[in-house]
Amino acid sequence: MDRIFRYKNGMKAVHSYMESVRSVAIGVYVNTGSVNEDAENNGISHLIEHMLFKGTAKRSAFQIADDVDVLGAQINAFTSKSATCYYTISTFDHTEACIEILSDLFFNSVFDKGELEKEKSVVLEEISMTDDTPDEKVMEYVSETYFDGHPLAKPILGSRENVSSFTDGDIRTYMKRFYTADNVIISIAGHIKADEADRLIKKYFVNNFGGEKSEKPVFARHISKASEIVKIKDIEQANIAFAFPCYEFHHQKEMAMHVFNNIFGGGMSSRLFQKIREEMGLAYTVYSYASTYQNDGMFMIYLGTNPEQAKAATDAVYGVIDGFLKNGITEREFLSGKEQLKGGLVLGQESSGAIMKVNGKYLHGADELFDFDKLLKEIDTVTKDDIMAAAGYIFDYTKMTKAYLGRKQQ
Repeated sequence: MDRIFRYKNGMKAVHSYMESVRSVAIGVYVNTGSVNEDAENNGISHLIEHMLFKGTAKRSAFQIADDVDVLGAQINAFTSKSATCYYTISTFDHTEACIEILSDLFFNSVFDKGELEKEKSVVLEEISMTDDTPDEKVMEYVSETYFDGHPLAKPILGSRENVSSFTDGDIRTYMKRFYTADNVIISIAGHIKADEADRLIKKYFVNNFGGEKSEKPVFARHISKASEIVKIKDIEQANIAFAFPCYEFHHQKEMAMHVFNNIFGGGMSSRLFQKIREEMGLAYTVYSYASTYQNDGMFMIYLGTNPEQAKAATDAVYGVIDGFLKNGITEREFLSGKEQLKGGLVLGQESSGAIMKVNGKYLHGADELFDFDKLLKEIDTVTKDDIMAAAGYIFDYTKMTKAYLGRKQQ
């Protein structure tokens, strides 16, 4: 039985009991990411994610890793535009040991100045790695340009200048603003009963918070407009990305959009893959996906091709779009797109880690439980008209952003 816990200090938790598994996944979600930053501190959410692993009052960085390894467990973290998550996955008999480690990181990190300088260097290398990964970089360019002037435009990693300048004081100030009880969600999924999950959450998190309240900025949906960005770099492939508007997270037509994406560019049988790679041989990698946020969304297309074929490949993308809007979809595509989406949901139910993450996402983004059966019913009720309506909403060329990263075309 899935349930939500709401505590007096504003903290929330979500629990999902999975009797058939022997693992437990614990995620600590902080509702802050690059959207909560400004130009001066862009990148600090991600740096804090790194620093929470660099030592506490009772554990060194090595001891954190060693204490997890001796349990045969996994520990990791990620930062997105709107959230930062710290999580463990372990066998059920090590649940309390893992939540104690997460609590120690969360409340007792010391932010040693020497460790901070080393980790800033690590993040700078991560930025360099992204700069040297053209497919990732062009997606960053297209996102920044598409969301120009909006908080979603800011890159998660931040700039080299910002990362180099951050101090332990900056970290503490930012955490005081956002790492508060009313801005934290604990998501636990796996072989653990609700009463035990509630006990551990109270012991290691609820009872350790002070009375601070978080800042909760609200962002309006950005206004899309036609735009483009071109970056010349002496690399072998032309990396091309397109961004269009799409439905926001938890929109009533979100499932129709995901079915549409499966048909259009989400897999090997998709229109985009079959036309551009299989039929025309213009790209090795070509795909599409939807990025959804609480009040916004962006539908993206990526392809990598030889610079001399860039125009032909771009024209081919437009051809697939226009053909989709003009000719609609076949019955086989309709059924396949829905079954692909349902299959992904079903397979996700087998993993405590996947359930932990989707539960945290839904509580964070919609303040409600992830309802597997409800989503399956929503997918079943999607019609061809719903799919075509999603395609028509997305493919508005007056709101399209294009990005190019590669050699100058002849």
